[in-house]
Amino acid sequence: MLGFYRLFVGVILLAVAPTELTMGLMGESHPLLYTASAASYLILGAFWLSATQYFRHGFQLQLYFQFSTDILLITAMMYSSGGLSSGLGILLVVCVAGSSTLVRGVMPYFLAAMATLAVLVETALLERASNSTTYTTSGALGASLFGVAFLSQVLSRRLAESEALASAQQEALINLERLNEQIVEQFQNGIIAVNADGQIQLMNRTAIHMLRLNHQRQVNLSDISADLENSLKQWRESPDTPAPKLHFPGSAFEINPSFMQLKATGDILITLTDTSDVAKEMQDQKLASLGRLTASIAHEIRNPLSAINHAAQLLDESPQIGDDDSRLTDIITQQSKRLNAMVENIMQLSRKHKSTPETIDLDSWLGAFRIDFCTEMKLPGSQFFLDIQVPHQQTLFDTSQLHQVLWNLCSNSIKYGHSEDGKTRIHIECARHATSYLCLNIYDEGSGIPREVADHIFEPFYTTNSASSGLGLYIAHELCAFNHAELSYQHQEDGGQFTLRLP
Repeated sequence: MLGFYRLFVGVILLAVAPTELTMGLMGESHPLLYTASAASYLILGAFWLSATQYFRHGFQLQLYFQFSTDILLITAMMYSSGGLSSGLGILLVVCVAGSSTLVRGVMPYFLAAMATLAVLVETALLERASNSTTYTTSGALGASLFGVAFLSQVLSRRLAESEALASAQQEALINLERLNEQIVEQFQNGIIAVNADGQIQLMNRTAIHMLRLNHQRQVNLSDISADLENSLKQWRESPDTPAPKLHFPGSAFEINPSFMQLKATGDILITLTDTSDVAKEMQDQKLASLGRLTASIAHEIRNPLSAINHAAQLLDESPQIGDDDSRLTDIITQQSKRLNAMVENIMQLSRKHKSTPETIDLDSWLGAFRIDFCTEMKLPGSQFFLDIQVPHQQTLFDTSQLHQVLWNLCSNSIKYGHSEDGKTRIHIECARHATSYLCLNIYDEGSGIPREVADHIFEPFYTTNSASSGLGLYIAHELCAFNHAELSYQHQEDGGQFTLRLP
C-alpha cells in the first residue's frame, strides 16, 4: 500500500514541476533540483515497490532506507519550492506517521529527528538566500513530527492488539466449532442442525450412515428426505405430537426423529434414533432368558436320554430280537444321538466357554477355509468365490469358533441356497463397512430368507425344516458374541446376506 502511495504522490509532484514552457506550481526557486528530486522520488517509489514484493529479507532495513530517502527528497523539493510556504511539509508528517505504523521501537523517533534536522538545515539555507526567518515554523513542524510519531506508535500498538485479540477470538471460535463437531461425531444417534429456512448447518457421520447419504455436503433438509421435512413441519405446528417412525430406501434402520429448538440461535436440532437397536436389545434379553431355560431343560433331559440310549443298545444285543425290531432299536439309537448332540450344543452355550482370540490374517485364513470347505463338501472351487476388497487385514477371533461360524453359514448355502440352474455358488467378501468397521459378507445366489422368517432365525429351536434342530444359526450368533463380533442378516431384492462384523 505504501508503494502505491509513493507512485501516486510521485506522479503528482512530477506533474506540477516547472518546464521550459510553463512556470509550474512548484520548484520556482530551483526548477532543475525540484524536477530531479520529483523524478527520483517516483523512480525510487517504483523500485521500492518491486523490492518489497520479491525481497523480504532485511525488511526493517529496507524500510529505514525508504523513509530516509523520502525525507531527503521531500526536503530537497521543499527547498527548491521556497521552503515551508510550499506546503510540502505535510508529506514529511505522512512519512513519519507511515514509519510509526510499520516499525516498532526508536526508528520512528529517529526518522522524526532526521526530518526535523533536514527542515532546519533547509530553513538555514533559505535564510542565507533571503533575510526572512522561519525558525519558529520549522520548530513547530519538528515538534509536530515527534508528536505524530508518538501518537502513531500508540495507535499502531492498539490496532495491533485489537487485531491480535480478534485473531485469537476467531481462532477460539474455530477451535470451539471443531470441538463441537468432534463431540457431535461421538454421538451414537444421528444429529442434524437446520436453520429456520431448512438449510443444514451440521450433520454427523451417524446421520449420514442412517440416511444412506454420500459424504457430499447437503444444503437443504428437503434434499435429504421429504418425509423428514414433513415431520419437522408437523412438529412446528404441534410440538407435543410424537413424530412417526421413518423408513428410508436401502436402509435397515427404523428411525424415530425428535426435534428441539435451540434458544440461542433459533435453529432446530434433529435427533435420529435407531429404534431397531432398542428392539435388538430386547430381543437379546429374551434370547438370553430363553437360553438359560433351554440349558436347564437340556440338563434334565441328559440323564433320561442316556438311559434310553443304553437300554436301546442292550435291547439290540439281545439274541431274541428280530430284524424288524433291530431296525427300530437303530432308529432309537440314531435319534438319541441326534438329541444328545443337541443337548451338548445347548450345554456348551450355557457354560459359555471362554473363547481364545488369536490374531488372524484374513487373506490366508479365508483362502485355507475355502479349500477346506470345498474339499470336505465336494464343492467345485469355481463355485466358491472369495473377494478380498481390503487386503492385509487382521482380526482377533477364536480360530475354531470362526471356522464353526463360517462352516455353519456355508453349509446352509449348500442345503438351501441353490440358484436357478440348481448349482450352489457361495460368496464371501472381506470388506470395510461405511462406518469403517471390518466385516465379512456371506451370501449365495438363492432366493434368500423370507422377511417374516428373517426376524426369528437367531432364536434357538426356530426352524422351518423338520429335519433341522434350529440351533445352527443361534449357536453361530452366540459364538460371534463370545468374540465381541456381531452376526446379522440383511434382506435384499435378489436374496439376502449374512454380515459378520469383526472386532
